[in-house]
Amino acid sequence: PRCVHWCATRTPSSWFSHSWKSLSTLQLYVIASWSDWGGAAAFDQRFFTNMTPAFALGLAALLTTLQRRIPLRWLTAACAFFVVWNGLFIARYALEDIPHYDLAPLAELIVCQFTVLPRYLDRIIQILLTRS
Repeated sequence: PRCVHWCATRTPSSWFSHSWKSLSTLQLYVIASWSDWGGAAAFDQRFFTNMTPAFALGLAALLTTLQRRIPLRWLTAACAFFVVWNGLFIARYALEDIPHYDLAPLAELIVCQFTVLPRYLDRIIQILLTRS
């Protein structure tokens, strides 16, 4: 009863915020409880895939809030930057520039993001055109 009253008296945004924080914390706790939480040879953290809808809604809420303070063109440019940044990570993983089974130092991951295009541009174009 107390939980129902709490949910009924909250605004949708605060209810969503508290729910998202609770679910994320619970998901993190479950993942951290496993003995092998690294995702094996996965590129990304696949253990959070089921949280994608909540992350998307949270990102939409964040962008809506930021849009009041930051011009839309700057938000669009920032989002485009992150899409390209992630695309470069995917390309590096496909080219085996990022180790599949070992940890890569964070500094190396970041620095190599700026050098991946000059080193692998011809190979990236070949992969995109031939899918092999």
